[in-house]
Amino acid sequence: GGAGVANPAPAAPAKMRHLPVKRFASQPATAQQLDRMVAKIVEFNGKMADPLNDDQLRMLDNVKVTLQNKSRYHSTKFTDSQARVLTKLMRWPSDSVFPALDLARAVLCHPDGGRVLCSAAAFTAAPAMLDEVCARLQSEADSMPIVVTSLRVLACSACRAEFASTYLLPERVQDVLSVVRDAVAPARAYGGCSVKTVAGALGDLLLNLAGLVLDTIRGRGTKGDAVAAVGPVAELAAMLLEAQVQASKKSPDGILATLLAVGTFAQQQCPPAPEVWSAAHQNADTLVRELVDRPDLLEAWEECQRVGL
Repeated sequence: GGAGVANPAPAAPAKMRHLPVKRFASQPATAQQLDRMVAKIVEFNGKMADPLNDDQLRMLDNVKVTLQNKSRYHSTKFTDSQARVLTKLMRWPSDSVFPALDLARAVLCHPDGGRVLCSAAAFTAAPAMLDEVCARLQSEADSMPIVVTSLRVLACSACRAEFASTYLLPERVQDVLSVVRDAVAPARAYGGCSVKTVAGALGDLLLNLAGLVLDTIRGRGTKGDAVAAVGPVAELAAMLLEAQVQASKKSPDGILATLLAVGTFAQQQCPPAPEVWSAAHQNADTLVRELVDRPDLLEAWEECQRVGL
């Protein structure tokens, strides 16, 4: 008899380059950005009824120096006095608070940032700080600077262990994202998530929440209800993609982060509901084909479709 013909080995599935989410989106500030933030805070301080005193202004400058020295991030800590200054700044009136929110975002990119803002000298616990930021976002939802800086604070806080389990409480993630959804609605006077910077900040928040969900599914220390975030994140993702189709200046980074967030859910067998995603699928396809100068978008979208998105 003739030699048998061996069946060809099945082709190995192509390796995913983008999915699932590989890392959290962090937004550390540059030295120049920190100089500008602190200069603006000092400028606003002059018109406050209860301004920072000289000692507190020195504390503020020390925070800036700590954040600018990135090579020592893992060996530096913030003090209780600095925590009190940061908290006081985040409670400034709405017409002056945006540089303080921007500074809080930069602090949360430091390894000690989550601890200091949740310390007894600051907000005491993660829920209290999230409440503060969400209340501001809710009351100033037509102010684009406050919306963008608040979204960045939320996105960077989701990278910190002190906040992770709070975000994965079903009622908490739904409350936070309900406030976010209202503030970034395209019907807002400033344009909501059709605006490039807003879409970029929102995409980072969605990406980081997907990272928390992935950590929980994989049992990497973040405890919480992994599925609680899927629905609200997918609804916001669908809103962002629809707004970006209409936008004149698009946010490729925001679109990419959004696709990676929802693609990660689909890959982990937590896909968005069809009624949420059917129109979003078409919008994603339209955007990816329009943004031809970003091949990474097409690669990521093809991976999303391979996992059933």
